[in-house]
Amino acid sequence: MELSQGSESVPRRRASDRPADLERVQHEVRTNIARATDAVAHSRALTESRAADRAATTEFAARLQTSEARFRALVEVAGHVTWVLDAQARIVAPQPAWQAFTGQSFTDARGRDGYGWADAIHPDDRAEALRTCREAIGRGAARYEHRARIRRADRGGGHEWRHTLVRMVPVRGADGAVCEWVGANIDITDLVAAEAAAHTALTEAQAARAAAEAATAAKGRVLAAASHDLRAPLAAIAGYVELLADGVMGPITEAQREALERIDIAQAVLLALTTDIVHAARAEAVADVPLTLSDVRLDPLCDILGMLIAPHVASKALRYDCRIGGADAHAHDDDGTGPLVVYADAERVLQILVNLVGNAIKFSPRAGTVTVDAAGGGPAVHVRVCDTGCGILASQHEAIFQPFVRVGSGASYTDGVGLGLATSRDLARRMGGDITVESTLGVGSVFTLTLPRGRAGRSAPAAGPDQ
Repeated sequence: MELSQGSESVPRRRASDRPADLERVQHEVRTNIARATDAVAHSRALTESRAADRAATTEFAARLQTSEARFRALVEVAGHVTWVLDAQARIVAPQPAWQAFTGQSFTDARGRDGYGWADAIHPDDRAEALRTCREAIGRGAARYEHRARIRRADRGGGHEWRHTLVRMVPVRGADGAVCEWVGANIDITDLVAAEAAAHTALTEAQAARAAAEAATAAKGRVLAAASHDLRAPLAAIAGYVELLADGVMGPITEAQREALERIDIAQAVLLALTTDIVHAARAEAVADVPLTLSDVRLDPLCDILGMLIAPHVASKALRYDCRIGGADAHAHDDDGTGPLVVYADAERVLQILVNLVGNAIKFSPRAGTVTVDAAGGGPAVHVRVCDTGCGILASQHEAIFQPFVRVGSGASYTDGVGLGLATSRDLARRMGGDITVESTLGVGSVFTLTLPRGRAGRSAPAAGPDQ
């Protein structure tokens, strides 16, 4: 088939008649298109990846900035003076916190050798601070801590010295070498002042204790001397009583003999008290006082007690009611058929009762009442001494049992050395018992002596202070 083009005829090629080079061109075109498509896709993926990296970098930078801001805020809230030094502890960059606290400019803090910051340390602390700092750097310390006073500038251009705790730790690079030091000065001025006050208080307390011990020792020496001097007249009293009782001075009546017996008992009790004072003055514990424990009936002891205190009761017109001894006694054992029996030292029980009843008489007003009763229940016997005296503050209930402690003032204040209750309670505890107190101001007091119940029960023989 031919096509006519002007006056010429052009033969028309068929698809089967295409030359090989045309097919090759078409193949190359298709290949290049495919490559271009892949390149576009790769470029797009690379662009997206870079955008994601930029977004991640931006987010990381924001987080880092937030973390740094948080760190700075924490430092500011803590109130510490923070700083960063190089590997040799020299200032090589501005330190805003240090400058704000000390008033040193960056130039002054750096100085000629990087150690100008030492000029802000108190002259008395400066050399030691530099020495210990350089020593820590030299040995590669993992932590440095030291106390030093540094100056704090004020707005008026002056300054004051503040006690600080210096803490510094190294920052190491990838190779493990120290590249810088990060540290802070922590203001501990208030703490140092508190420590000084505590030390002063401790020193004063130790001095006061030493003075009290010296006063106690002096009081002990006076008491020992007084007690020693009392023994001679007491011995004389005992001697003359014995002479009178034996009729050496002539015959005596029965009433006179009874009076001599009371004098002899009173002399024996007073002699025992002076012995206790000597023990206390020599700083001998009541535990050193010998005890002779046995079953002791209370009624004869209370009869002797009544004879000893009778003059004092009469002088104050007191109503004294002892419900243990005598014909009207009605303090009995559990079944109510026999007298109360304790396992104790008879002489010491009488000494305790004399002290408790004597105190009740001293602190009771004129025409008041003093009552002594007892009850036996279970393994113990309880003897109560009640009075209508001035009473004792609750805060002093334990203090009155301490040696040389006396309570009361004005009209209620009485003479004495303050050994009676202390000695009495210690003796009671040594015998397996105790002394307790209940008291109401303006109403009166009740002292309770508790002792172990007698081992042999009601069959125990009567016992007096000489048994």
